[in-house]
Amino acid sequence: FIGSLFYTKGITHLMKIVPEVISKDVSFLIVGDGPLRGILRKDVVSIGHTDYEKIPEIYSVSDIIVLPSIWQEPFSGIPLEAGSYKKVIIANDVGGARDAIINGKTGFLVKSKEQWIEKLRLLIKDDKLRTKMGEENFILVKEKFNKKIIAEKTEAVYEKRNDWEL
Repeated sequence: FIGSLFYTKGITHLMKIVPEVISKDVSFLIVGDGPLRGILRKDVVSIGHTDYEKIPEIYSVSDIIVLPSIWQEPFSGIPLEAGSYKKVIIANDVGGARDAIINGKTGFLVKSKEQWIEKLRLLIKDDKLRTKMGEENFILVKEKFNKKIIAEKTEAVYEKRNDWEL
């Protein structure tokens, strides 16, 4: 998990999932800070706030990225970052996660604690699936969300609205 430790980011929900999947071979890394830092379980690794320059290292030691946001977050950059590092992502099926994740192909969109546990266990157990979905996530980000495509789409919106008075 990379993000602010606020209720809306789903950190309390994530802490309820941890005991169901953690083992001697599985650990959780929490990167971020905020008012809910005190609720983090003793069996998670928490490094608090970190500089952006260290993000590549964090992704390199991670196998699965989680985005447990519970609010209608318009569009998080986490799915795109995960894809750029060829990582699979699991997110709550809310808000902008739906626009950045192809369910079952580049990651999983889940709706319940049971689905979180099921999909995490599946990805933990299946290295090939995890790698394949990470590769698919990379392709999606490269083809749909690269800066050239985003700039062209933004420009097209402005061109359609050429009647705006500035």
